[in-house]
Parts: sequence; C-alpha cells; structure tokens
Amino acid sequence: MGSVAADRGCRPPLTPRFPPGEAVAETALITLWARAEETHRPDALLRDPMAVALCERLAYDFARFRGGWKSQVGVAVRGRYIDERVADFMARHPGGQVVNLGAGLDTRFHRLDDGRVRWIDVDLPAMIALRAYLLPAAERVTTHGASLLCSGWIDRVVPDVDRPTLFVAEGVLMFLPRRRVQALLAEIATTCVAAEVIFDAIGPLMVRCPWLHDTLPRTTTRFAWGFRTSADLTRLAAPVRDLVIRAMLDETPTRWRWMRWLRPIPALRHQFVVAHGRLGER
Repeated sequence: MGSVAADRGCRPPLTPRFPPGEAVAETALITLWARAEETHRPDALLRDPMAVALCERLAYDFARFRGGWKSQVGVAVRGRYIDERVADFMARHPGGQVVNLGAGLDTRFHRLDDGRVRWIDVDLPAMIALRAYLLPAAERVTTHGASLLCSGWIDRVVPDVDRPTLFVAEGVLMFLPRRRVQALLAEIATTCVAAEVIFDAIGPLMVRCPWLHDTLPRTTTRFAWGFRTSADLTRLAAPVRDLVIRAMLDETPTRWRWMRWLRPIPALRHQFVVAHGRLGER
C-alpha cells in the first residue's frame, strides 16, 4: 500500500480549501486531528500513523482544536468500535464491499485491509480531490464525488448491488436534514440486496447547545438534527432491521473522565451512539 510519506512526500504542503456549500468537509479535519492525537498515546484505542503523516502534510492550523478532549476521545472510541464492526463484516463476507459515506480523510481501508475487501469512498468532489492528492492509491479502492444530499447515485457508485455490502456513515448523517437521512436509508434498502449499515447519531442536547461540543464551534458547521429516544432513532431508521444501538459512553468509560458518571442518566448516556443493522432483501 505504501505510506503517505513515500507516495506523496515530494509534494508541497497543501492548504485545504472547500467551496461554498461544502464547509461541512472541514469536520474531516477534526477527526483526522483526533486520530493523530490518539496515535501518540501509549494506551491508544486505535493507531493511525497515516493520520499523523497527513496532519504533517496539511498547511492547516490544527492547534485550533487543542484542548478538545471530548471530541478527541469521542472520535477514538467511535473509531475503534466501528473498526471492530467493519472487521467483523469482512470476516463474515470475504470479498464483500464497504461503502464509506462522507469518507473525508478516513484511512480505515489502510488500517483494516484483509487483501480481499472492495472499498468505495464517497464524498463531496473537493474532498475526493484532496484525498487523491494526499492518500496513496490502492487497487481495490474506488472514489466517487457525490453529495449525500442528492439521490440517484447509489446504483452508479455501487458496482455490484447483489454483493454483501456494508455502508459506513461515520460523523456525517447528523449534518444532513433528518428527512434526507430517512430517504438515504430507504434508497440503500431498495437498491442493495444484502446490505448492512453502521452510523453514529447524537441527541437533541448537542443540537440545541452546540457549545457543548468542544471543537465543532471552531468551524462554521453545525448539527442538523438529533434523536430523542432509542425508539425515535429506530423510527427514523425504519428500513433498517435488527437495529443495535450502542452508547459510546459505555465504551472504555475511563477515557471519558468525569463524563462516565453520566451513564446512569439515559437522556445523557444516549447523546452519542452508534447504530448498526441490516438493509435489503436478505
């Protein structure tokens, strides 16, 4: 696969710029920073040396996120949890395909590649161009510039709708209108025969009080919606069967510092969750 340094080392540092209407792409820099910070820890929940290299390659003031420990821990905890679910899917379906929605500067393929998985990264055109500049090419990875706000692209992006497919939407659906999230899940369900989906969601407190998030207010992007209860999230994700909802505060509680004491309060415990279930005919 090669490294970022080896494959892209001769290129000058790049200042990431996003067109009007694509400012949400800047949130990818928060998650990139968080994974790089986690990699430096001796007790890292996940190690992503490629994220460290990418931070060094970008002419961007990552110091603006300094002190955002809740965001950093959240990205690390969520990242490891989703890594485990993706690895499990790959073990159950050798040669299956993973569709990474709102890929940003995610490096999950390079962390988990089993030599057989087919990987499809989908994001806004400006972010896809940034990925092409920074990340090494891989034989079983394809990229597509598409807006998740639009419909009609799934059958164009997914080459084999009969193949077992996992759709991953990490840190993205909460920025889309609620109705669009419902429509997107319905489109996946009607297009793909044997699909699974994993995504994260937030509670309404994070939407009403964005200042509770310790890095997002340092960008121009805001959350669009939050779910009220597990039943509410299940209704929103109606096309998804056997939906499992996992509160991220229950993952490695000691890393959450004082926030771990919020877990006995359901309304606070479920302000940040990851949901996983099945779509399609099988």
